[in-house]
Amino acid sequence: MKFEKKHLIYLFISVLTSILVILIYEYTIFLRGLELGSLDHMFYMRNEPPTEGIVSKNPRLNENIIIIGIDEQAIQKFGRWPWKRTVHANFLKFLSKAKPKAVFFDVFFTEYSDNKNEDAIFFQEIKNFTKNNKLFFDYPFSIQSEKLDLSLVKDRYDLLKKFALPLPHNSIYLKNYNYAAIPVAEVLQSATGVGHAVIEEDSDTKYRRMPLFVKFNNELYPQVVTLIAMNYWNVQKNDVEIKLGEYIKFKNAKIRIPIKDEFGDVVDYKIKTSDIKVPIDEECKMLINYCGWPGEFKAQNQYFSYKDVFEMPAEFFKDKILFVGMYAQGIAHDVWPSPHGIMYGLEHNANAFNTLIQQDFLSYVPQKINILIILAIGLILGLVFPRIKIWQSILFILLLIIALYIVAVVVLFSKYNKIIMLSTPIIAIILCYISILIYRILTEEKEKAFIKKRFSNYVSPAVVEELLKNPKALQLGGEDRILTVFFSDVRSFTTISEQLGEPQKLVALLNEYLSAMTEIIIKYNGTLDKYVGDEIMAFWGAPVPQPDHAILACKSSLAQVKYLKEVLYPKWEKEGKPLLKIGIGINTGKMTVGNMGSPNRMDYTLMGDEVNLGSRLEGTNKVYGTTIIISESTYEQVKDKVIARELDIIRVKGKTKPVRIFELIDLKDEEVTY
Repeated sequence: MKFEKKHLIYLFISVLTSILVILIYEYTIFLRGLELGSLDHMFYMRNEPPTEGIVSKNPRLNENIIIIGIDEQAIQKFGRWPWKRTVHANFLKFLSKAKPKAVFFDVFFTEYSDNKNEDAIFFQEIKNFTKNNKLFFDYPFSIQSEKLDLSLVKDRYDLLKKFALPLPHNSIYLKNYNYAAIPVAEVLQSATGVGHAVIEEDSDTKYRRMPLFVKFNNELYPQVVTLIAMNYWNVQKNDVEIKLGEYIKFKNAKIRIPIKDEFGDVVDYKIKTSDIKVPIDEECKMLINYCGWPGEFKAQNQYFSYKDVFEMPAEFFKDKILFVGMYAQGIAHDVWPSPHGIMYGLEHNANAFNTLIQQDFLSYVPQKINILIILAIGLILGLVFPRIKIWQSILFILLLIIALYIVAVVVLFSKYNKIIMLSTPIIAIILCYISILIYRILTEEKEKAFIKKRFSNYVSPAVVEELLKNPKALQLGGEDRILTVFFSDVRSFTTISEQLGEPQKLVALLNEYLSAMTEIIIKYNGTLDKYVGDEIMAFWGAPVPQPDHAILACKSSLAQVKYLKEVLYPKWEKEGKPLLKIGIGINTGKMTVGNMGSPNRMDYTLMGDEVNLGSRLEGTNKVYGTTIIISESTYEQVKDKVIARELDIIRVKGKTKPVRIFELIDLKDEEVTY
């Protein structure tokens, strides 16, 4: 790949823009917020929204997770919330016959009710239920200006401590929760597990992460979902290893692997013992892999109203994990934004638990890979953009964005649960493109302005357009090409000057002549090199290559002579002006063409012996009394198209080898036009 100075500038601009995007991501929240939006979009594209009627089975959702909702129907049946605790006692009594795998009550029992008798019945039923079943409760943690005075709840706190773990190393990033509404002692004594209910929002106020453990009084307290999962895997506290920023390892987990029949229905389970590693961040948070939209459990027939449970056959709930809690707005504030919109807290918890037991963990690719991708984008665009047209570059970035999107959303996220930056690389692509485009427009417009200013009066519009497409042809320096050079001169110019007398009249006559001849040169796509007094120098074949440069020069020469005789001579005769006689010399050969001079002052011109020969031929017309003389090399290229006669073999000044010369008379098969 050929490198030029401007290519290095493009590459520098693009890579620098990529670095700037990386720094913006690292030190501001703007791009981080966009990446959260990208993650939501990934969920949106992967998860189908719930539909009415028959729906396909969700392969990500464990079929044993059931939500029991305290909804409007249940409120109508059991009365205004909060209910008498005997309602919950009857609920547990009914479920004790069903032998569910676990029951989680997402209802805070942090205070006694006004009816001690009803409390006693409820607490007794908890004790009865947990003799043969697993029952879990949760409680709220918060961060307040004044921390909880543990001496006031010492009996409860001592019971809660049995679920705590010691702080791991490097726990400086953990938030320090200092207040908790701890459940009453009777719940803590009898429940299988009691965990906190914390789920923390991201910077955009949406909830995507669950802290599996939080810091309280220099210990770690588990989220209730963590406790349910540990119980599900039969993992003890001592088998939990926490490495903040990397993983939580649940050692020797008893994993239930379903055995399905030929119809795909689960008929039994086999147990496999293995360690389970859950990816977490520095704050011990796990990304919840939401398996669907709000209402997904309903759509999968894994939701029942609290009131309907009593009407179900008890065996239906055997081996199920039941999440019981609020499923109606207005009863209690337990709705939180998710990637798919507002969800009940129960749905957040159920999705988190499903993520754990399905081992359907989301994880970010290492940040250094994201950085390398963004730098690679800058490198690729810096290398490619300067070498293609603008419309091609637009197509290129569209294809690049589509490829990035497919890799990030369709492949890595949907198939492998890997999260890679999406918004930030796309912004890097767009900013790199804009920065390169701005520089390109500024430099190319400058080049175009130079070309138009330099050449518009010297070459045809078609040649100017070609130059605008390929400005490289005008770079400082020359190159060797086969070209045709043209020289013309006015005969007896000194005598004519004396006849006219006044310099102004001479200048007017000369300008009229030069203007007419120049227009004909440009009409035949020639390039006007310069005027030297009454002499004209022009050439064909540069700056834009012209395969027919020799015949174009011949046609232009014949047209100039014809225009003189048919237009200017009659006009000058009427005006009493002298008639200008001219001589033209044309030669074809290898010449050096290019911008000669300095970057601040240069001329696009020709150099070389073949150029000098063209000039000598123009003067040779005086010897033979001719008007147009062409060299042998020109004649060989045009002999089938022109009428010419051989004049002589001459030795011109500066040439040791004799040169055959011809008088150009007319075109063979077409009429000369001007």
